[in-house]
Amino acid sequence: MAKAALKNRIKAWWDGYPTEAQSGAADRAGRRGADVIRRHCPYGPLADTQGLLFGQGYHQPGGADFLFRMIGTYVPLQEQKAMVLGCGSGGMCRDIAERFNQRVEGLDPNRELLRCGTEMIRDTMRGKAVRLGPIDLKHMDFGTAKYQLIVSRELLHTQEDRHEIYERVESVLRRTGRLVFTQLVADDDADTDALSLDLRTSLEPQSHTYLTRDEERRCLVEAGLEVAVEEDVTDEMLKHTISVFADWQRAVESMASFIEQPKMLQELVKIVDHWQRRSDAMKNGNLRVVLFHAAKRTNDLEVE
Repeated sequence: MAKAALKNRIKAWWDGYPTEAQSGAADRAGRRGADVIRRHCPYGPLADTQGLLFGQGYHQPGGADFLFRMIGTYVPLQEQKAMVLGCGSGGMCRDIAERFNQRVEGLDPNRELLRCGTEMIRDTMRGKAVRLGPIDLKHMDFGTAKYQLIVSRELLHTQEDRHEIYERVESVLRRTGRLVFTQLVADDDADTDALSLDLRTSLEPQSHTYLTRDEERRCLVEAGLEVAVEEDVTDEMLKHTISVFADWQRAVESMASFIEQPKMLQELVKIVDHWQRRSDAMKNGNLRVVLFHAAKRTNDLEVE
């Protein structure tokens, strides 16, 4: 997954030059000049490009398989509320609602993905209790609702004050509920400032704040949460990422049926750049992905 090689191969394909690995589907379908039935993207160039790569409604490698791998043996109570922080276009919300019979609220700072996700939920989940809405990650306001399950994937590294975020999450978590999330953490010897600069992309242009694994755990504890599960899942994320981009031509070929193909290819190049930077940092050991399960701290006195 060399950064320059993959981006250049995508551009070469678009310009009509041969690439290193032509799939059988490409040989059968012919080049860009072949006649195809073209239609508009159902939800927009960004959301549909992400959907082709990661699965409908998802914006990260792993899809539903990794989502339920994260949740593991924890089974939230039915008919309770769940929240997804960083829901994108709503794939995680949809799958949690269907698997656990939960009412799910999805929050994300990207209003374009939220608009696409709202349309997708309306088209595919009539009658299901899923609601998407915007959130300002710097000034999180969850209201007075209580949640049995709160899920997030590699989102909170964009926020400097983790203590405040975890305190707000703790305040809306039910006594028996659980916060399940993956977090990008820095290796103990990594240069966090250089890491933040290197991992800024057009998809995440803001500054990043990378804590070490121990520092992240300390923030959770100081916010009143107990860490029930802590696991390094870096190798799994690398495997999912490599699997997605190893078959990039399949996604590019699928884009040929859309009128917005040029815009989708532009989005694809941005997505490739974003995930290659992350993958390179994981491979050289500077960046890790850690799975946490956190619950409200119990301070009940034992009575004999």
